Amino acid sequence: MSAPKDPSETDQQPQPEAQVPPGEVASETVDQRIGPALELLKKILGSIDEKRKKEQEAAETVQITEELQAQPEPVLEQNELFYVSMDGDHIGNEVMRAELTGDEQKISEVSSRIETGTAAFIQWGLNNAGKKIQSGGDEGMVKVPSLALDGIEAFRETYKGLVDTTVTIGVGRTIPESIKARHLGKLRGKNQVVYFDKNTEQELNLRLASKGEENEADKINEAIAPNQDEQIAKEYSDWQAGAK
Repeated sequence: MSAPKDPSETDQQPQPEAQVPPGEVASETVDQRIGPALELLKKILGSIDEKRKKEQEAAETVQITEELQAQPEPVLEQNELFYVSMDGDHIGNEVMRAELTGDEQKISEVSSRIETGTAAFIQWGLNNAGKKIQSGGDEGMVKVPSLALDGIEAFRETYKGLVDTTVTIGVGRTIPESIKARHLGKLRGKNQVVYFDKNTEQELNLRLASKGEENEADKINEAIAPNQDEQIAKEYSDWQAGAK
């Protein structure tokens, strides 16, 4: 006859695993399956929101710049003096292409056209009781009385015939204003005359910001101290040559 079992030595029966009711999944398994999907969904939604935000900002920038561009040209005093700066359109790229291909004859031909166009601009200023401020390459600046501004469009046609390309011109009461107006003309699509007004810097910076570029007004202000006009014309010319 076998001895009775010690209660402490009773067989340990394995505990049954928790049963999940039919149609349900353990919460841990749900988290494992849904967690990564939720993270991916968050990333997708975040990307969509960012894209919409950028599109909205771009649309607002376009609207503001169109409103600024629609402003009337400033009223000019008859005896007032203005700085007029010019920059040939696309001609620099033409020179670069000729240089990269080693086409000596083409380089010489394009350079000659550039010099002719710039000389014609300076002469236009002198013929209108103006003064040469600076010239170099496809850029130049003159100081002329307001009456001369009526002939800017005629000069642009002359320039196109001489150089076989268009030209962008900026007009301002100071050297920095003239340069900023010209840069804005380039950003608007080139081949135009821009008169500096109270909205010029705002539009200039909005257009540059939309391109993710440096604030142009700040860059110019660092290179040109206002109210020094003719004395710094050479400094400006040297700065532009180094910036290109």
